Formats: sequence, structure tokens, C-alpha cells
Amino acid sequence: AAGRPVSTIFEEDGEPAFRALEESVLGQVAAYVRLVVATGGGVVTTQSNWASLRQGIVVWLDAPVDVLAARLSADGERAKRPLLAGGDDLVASLEETLAKRSELYAQSDIRVSLGGDESPSDVADRVIDDAIAFIKANPPKSAPPPE
Repeated sequence: AAGRPVSTIFEEDGEPAFRALEESVLGQVAAYVRLVVATGGGVVTTQSNWASLRQGIVVWLDAPVDVLAARLSADGERAKRPLLAGGDDLVASLEETLAKRSELYAQSDIRVSLGGDESPSDVADRVIDDAIAFIKANPPKSAPPPE
């Protein structure tokens, strides 16, 4: 939406500007249906984002910290994450971030706990199965009958 990498937005404009942009984009896509929106983990830190997120089903892909650290250490991925780019101890940074956000993540409709060895296809299948179960357990409210 900004035409710049996240790290550049953080560096040039700061985290508050990034969060404002994130909130704006999320608010715009919330109006669409039949849409999957993959967000960054920080999206839950802004209360107003929850109104947009609640337009659909919120899924938390909960991977162990060591798995996240391994993924972020590969191919320069860590440098793309400004809140994790600094410091030497990636695992400690991830644990600290998770501690701050876990209560927010727990508000998700679905939590898919991952072991780290699942293929993307297997994770997608689990999300679909859990989403179907969630919808069955929480059917949409029907519209009132016309008068």
C-alpha cells in the first residue's frame, strides 16, 4: 500500500506511522467477503484493528519460538522485521514479543498449534478443518424474517 518495504517505513516514519497505515489497509479490506488476509503479528496490538478482524474468522498460527527463530534466521528474513532486527538474541526477542502479545493472540477464534515440521499444505488443511468446525459451532445469525 505504501510502495515501500516495512523496514523502510519503520526507519523513515517510525512504528506509529506503520501501525496507522496497517490500520487503514485492514479497515479497507474488512469490507470484502470471501477473502483471506494474512497480517503481521503486531496487528493485534491496535484495539481498533479488532473491529476489522472480527468481520471474519481470526486464526492464530501458533508456532514454537525455536521454529520461528529458525525461519527468521534463514534468507535474511529477520532484517525484514524491524522489531526483531536489533539485538543479538533472537529467541529472547521472540519470547518477549510473545509474552506481550499472547493475551491478544488468545482472542483469536481459532488457534492452530504448530510443531514446525508441517508443510504449508498441511497447515492450510488444518486451518480449513478448524474454520469449518468453528462455523458449525458458531453459525451466522440469520436475518430477521421480513415483516
